[in-house]
Amino acid sequence: MDIPDNWSLSDDGKALERSFRFKDFSEAFGFLTRVAMHAEKVDHHPEFTNVWNRVDFRLTKRFALNGASSLDVMADMFNLFNQTHFTDVNNIFGPGAFPQAPMHDAAGRVTYGLFEKAAPPRQFQLGARLNF
Repeated sequence: MDIPDNWSLSDDGKALERSFRFKDFSEAFGFLTRVAMHAEKVDHHPEFTNVWNRVDFRLTKRFALNGASSLDVMADMFNLFNQTHFTDVNNIFGPGAFPQAPMHDAAGRVTYGLFEKAAPPRQFQLGARLNF
């Protein structure tokens, strides 16, 4: 199989993979939306994930079984390099409908805009889909 530029063959040799990095989440999500609209038009639906400024694609292999049936097999690894990905940001500025000053924690630090949670470390996912 000829592998297109900037794509790589998965470890199992049954999928093509590629990651794209963008300036921020909004730019990454805009790219993903444009790809989704094109994929719908051509009736091809790749696997993809989006984490902040990164979009990962995985094109998988379909195995024909008997006539109209087929089996899709997928294996994905999330957060392979174990980077911290924050998920929740404190967006409460202060008490009341129109706060005059930000809230502070017990140590006197402003809590507005601080990260509250992080996504889990490395994860592995294995999946199969039977089409009939």
